[in-house]
Amino acid sequence: QQQQQQQGGCGDDDAPKVVFECGAPHNAYILEKLKSTTATTSPFISSLAQSSSPETLGLYREQDVKTIMRVLLDCIATIPESVRAMITDIHIASQMHGCVLWNQTVLEQREFENNSVSTNTTWEDKRCDKEFLERVTSSFECSEGRLSCQNIHEGHGLATLLFNLSKDDSCLDMFDFTGTIGDFVASYLTALPPVMNASHASSFGFFHLHAYNAHVQGNKGTENDEYDGLDAAMPSKVPKLNTHPQQQQKQQKQQGEKSFWCSKGLASACTELGIPTAVGEMLINKLLPAVVEPGYILGPLCEDAAKAMGLPKQTRLGAPIRVYTSSGDNQCQVYGCINLPPSSLQVLNPSMSISTIDSNSTNTPFVVNFGTSSQCSTITHTIPDTLPTNQMVEYRPFFGGQWMCASSALNGGNVFSALSSLLLNATESKDFFSALSSASYVASHTVHISPLLQTERNGKGGSFSVTNITSSTTRDELISALCDSLVSNVCVPLIDHLGESQTLFNNVTVCGFATMKCAVLQDAIAQYFKTRMLKLPDHQHAAYGAALVIINQLKGVT
Repeated sequence: QQQQQQQGGCGDDDAPKVVFECGAPHNAYILEKLKSTTATTSPFISSLAQSSSPETLGLYREQDVKTIMRVLLDCIATIPESVRAMITDIHIASQMHGCVLWNQTVLEQREFENNSVSTNTTWEDKRCDKEFLERVTSSFECSEGRLSCQNIHEGHGLATLLFNLSKDDSCLDMFDFTGTIGDFVASYLTALPPVMNASHASSFGFFHLHAYNAHVQGNKGTENDEYDGLDAAMPSKVPKLNTHPQQQQKQQKQQGEKSFWCSKGLASACTELGIPTAVGEMLINKLLPAVVEPGYILGPLCEDAAKAMGLPKQTRLGAPIRVYTSSGDNQCQVYGCINLPPSSLQVLNPSMSISTIDSNSTNTPFVVNFGTSSQCSTITHTIPDTLPTNQMVEYRPFFGGQWMCASSALNGGNVFSALSSLLLNATESKDFFSALSSASYVASHTVHISPLLQTERNGKGGSFSVTNITSSTTRDELISALCDSLVSNVCVPLIDHLGESQTLFNNVTVCGFATMKCAVLQDAIAQYFKTRMLKLPDHQHAAYGAALVIINQLKGVT
């Protein structure tokens, strides 16, 4: 899609802004290439493997970064040349959790050899069990007082790094930087040290949400008065830090607990785990990147990366191609869903009859996603002084100086896949999904299903159970009960936190592969939100939202 005649695009006033999203052939190519990238051992964790049991190694979820980068560069190179010639900006959406380590060598020599890059530990990594996480936070110290930076779970980048250091305190010596896989990609494309935007940092662990919020609110009160209102069309101009990020972080660290990273909390965790003080200081002062607001331009695309992807060194007007710091996939997907024009939205009319209740209604946007996992999200101006006690609910930095309040569940579309494997053999699994797609929603069933195959971050789940089945129970009732339970699991924590359990919702958007394939799941979402209309975006992938963020941001640059 082209946005003609954008204003003030840093020298590209007349250049079209191009959104390219990989279609099915490219996605299939990526999936085929990445099938064998999950690893249990690698040069990075070889020293850990010696002190880990086979059961522990089986919990590791790691991917080969070299393979990921090769596939990514190859896919971009397959974009038609006429489209590649129009690219002016690159904004990456990637998983918010997990971590990669790398050193300066890979940025200078462009080679993935001699341990220059670790594996990518994904968000599904299970090496940090409940007991380990309790040790990390048992002696937690933070002068902020509200402990918003104590939010850390399995799969979070800093949890993984602390676990590895507790097994081998020299395992980070060969590296200069750490971040998410998206942060590495941005660093590699620019050949610059990484800068992490807050949408990733808040999910990396030990991040000062309230200190960051104070920074954002301070920006709003000075030069960004356009953020006074909140509606479905989020503000187009994303504020940036006024100083270079490395200098900004140096200034923050001189102010102690005003740093966005909780240095004191990390230091106390290192002490509890027996990690030497000098090693903890290296992690805090050397490896962790500076933090900026979403929408920050990291730098120009470097010549080597441009050549590998078949991109021009400069845009048609002679300006460099800009590479932005990577943003969280959840935030990008939600941004795309709530900012699409009406022409790009389908309106679903759920089939069941919903009884109207006497209560207030709201037009506040809510986005419900069922992919592998599931999320229910909304947008707020700021964060409360006291954060949610339910660990499934988080406040995450959003674009335009706003916040996203999200309830995240580890159970989603993966439950459908698991049931297919458990109940049917591989050749018949398609029949299970056919049953899902052809079923009709039954609102008045008495079947109760607890579908939590994965243990949620609030400690609930870990098993699947069904009660109240009788000889007259139908297939549609079972599928309806399953969908109702999955929807309640992810939506109830957020709605209860917001105190809106008796509200009628008029602005609900649904997305995700599982949602698109299962009409009963759509009806269950509508039933929960007490609405007869759901919005279904034509473009709902995080990559599209990432591009849309930059298009809207460039409109506001003066």
